[in-house]
Amino acid sequence: MPCENAVVLENIRLADRVYRLTVACHHESLPGQFYMLRQPDAPVLLPRPLSVCDARPGQTVFVYQVVGKGTQALTGLAPGMEISLTGRWETGFPSRSFRGRSFLLAGASVSRRCS
Repeated sequence: MPCENAVVLENIRLADRVYRLTVACHHESLPGQFYMLRQPDAPVLLPRPLSVCDARPGQTVFVYQVVGKGTQALTGLAPGMEISLTGRWETGFPSRSFRGRSFLLAGASVSRRCS
């Protein structure tokens, strides 16, 4: 998989523990694909998998929730900083083909014990 250094354009807090990260990159991405993101100087060793939320020519947008040390470290990214992107896994889907309002709901399943 190709690896490239991308430049952070913005990293905005949208809600409590939810951020939108926009990077400038050369790959053409589609929503539904994902990359492994690694900060070059971060204390966290493992890269974090993030799905593409939106993509425009030369830009890729990720929305992430802070759930641990790795995603917490991503909140420190500022415009102009570099981040390593590996991948562009999965096929994705062309979001511009949808008409009207649409949304995608995804997440991890939570098991509950019922009595």
